[in-house]
Amino acid sequence: MFKKRLNKDKINDCYTWEEELPDGSYDMGFHGNLNHMEKGKSGYVTHKQLDKKLEVFKQDLLVELSEKFVTKEEFRAQGKQIKELQIEQKAQGKTLQLILEALQGINKRLDKLESK
Repeated sequence: MFKKRLNKDKINDCYTWEEELPDGSYDMGFHGNLNHMEKGKSGYVTHKQLDKKLEVFKQDLLVELSEKFVTKEEFRAQGKQIKELQIEQKAQGKTLQLILEALQGINKRLDKLESK
């Protein structure tokens, strides 16, 4: 394994040693000229790279609604329109309630006139 690692890192003129210590453990080392060492790709991502990826993802975020793709901004605009429609519907409900009360008042007056 140690020789494989040395070949991978391209170390030339290398001397290795291994010696057993009195406590039963081993001491191992090497000495040589390092011509070229290649750094392997790591699976790690920096915070800056992650932030860039997340920003791109947020900008390209798509939501599928009833077989139509909508961007986040269009989705927010539709949310505002829905809120406005709900407010208008409440106002119409109040107006209808006032009309119903007025008709009930007229109906009571007509009943009084008929009873006389």
